[in-house]
Amino acid sequence: MKWNETNEWEDHLSVTVSAPKAAKRSEYASGGEKFKYAVQFTITIVNKTGKAFDPSSFYMTIQSADVEGDQIFDEGFTGGPETKLLNGRQAKFKVAFGVANPKDIVLEVSPGYASDDSTYDPAIWTS
Repeated sequence: MKWNETNEWEDHLSVTVSAPKAAKRSEYASGGEKFKYAVQFTITIVNKTGKAFDPSSFYMTIQSADVEGDQIFDEGFTGGPETKLLNGRQAKFKVAFGVANPKDIVLEVSPGYASDDSTYDPAIWTS
């Protein structure tokens, strides 16, 4: 998928990933220290499953220039939501990663476990 496209799973949970933008680490940030570049994304989860969605198993990984990136935790970049997302609601949050090349990114997103106890297949966004 390309940036700003939405992936919808069979149960009608969907995730949209914005185009990457440059991010700046504060002196208090954790993660991403070994990388010259940092990028941020806005992630939007929309729940139309008919049930509450527990985002506690939601995770993302990133690769850039054939190197695994590292998630940055900082003010404004605290990871995903923790409160259950009721049917018909959405959650929007920002994440940041240290990367080797901001023009060569593969971001993998997995919402975690589906309501029927099977796992969601990961979705991949690329530059």
